[in-house]
Amino acid sequence: MADVTHSPDTSRFESGAAYLSYERTGDTLDVQHTIVPAELEGQGVGGALVREAVAYAKAEGLTVQPSCSFARAWLERHADA
Repeated sequence: MADVTHSPDTSRFESGAAYLSYERTGDTLDVQHTIVPAELEGQGVGGALVREAVAYAKAEGLTVQPSCSFARAWLERHADA
């Protein structure tokens, strides 16, 4: 599992060179981009980033809006997240 850190000052969840950027507006966490370099693809890094963002949103009482196509597809495949 990828080690993910939250950087609220930059509105990102990060794992090495990979990151998920978001915008928090009111009671919504809008997941805007999930960026995973080619050398990290297929290792579950993108999913770990989305999972951490969802966990954060739940803890804060926020609704997740997946504007990012990767995050939207991941959430559809992992409805239990």
